[in-house]
Amino acid sequence: MRYLFNHAPMWSDELLGYSLVALIMAEVTEAYRRHDHIAIDLLTSRLSARHARAKEIWGDLCVTALALVLLHAARRSADLSCSFGFYPIGPPEAPMWSPMIPVVLGFALLALMAAGAQFGVCRQACIPGLTVNCRSW
Repeated sequence: MRYLFNHAPMWSDELLGYSLVALIMAEVTEAYRRHDHIAIDLLTSRLSARHARAKEIWGDLCVTALALVLLHAARRSADLSCSFGFYPIGPPEAPMWSPMIPVVLGFALLALMAAGAQFGVCRQACIPGLTVNCRSW
């Protein structure tokens, strides 16, 4: 639009920021599901099968807890913004709680994925021969 009208619209930076937040929150859960996140496996690659399973359960518990804490914080922030009626200075004059929607949804999906992965790992540990892997959905 900058080249078409010979100046950039004032709201393009805001829209770009909101879009970036939405894209990142959509990718967080998918990266976790596919194990595409950053991991340092210098020591954990040498663990026995039993200890590797315990490490996966611990990791899923930590991710679930962190996602729930961040979900709560994001939801409280969105509620506060909504109750006070915050709007940004300048265009676009959209309420400030609207960019928080992808953040809340992203953390909710991450918590569900981590809890589901933990459930799948625990079921494999309790039922020998079970080959269900929740991360391969």
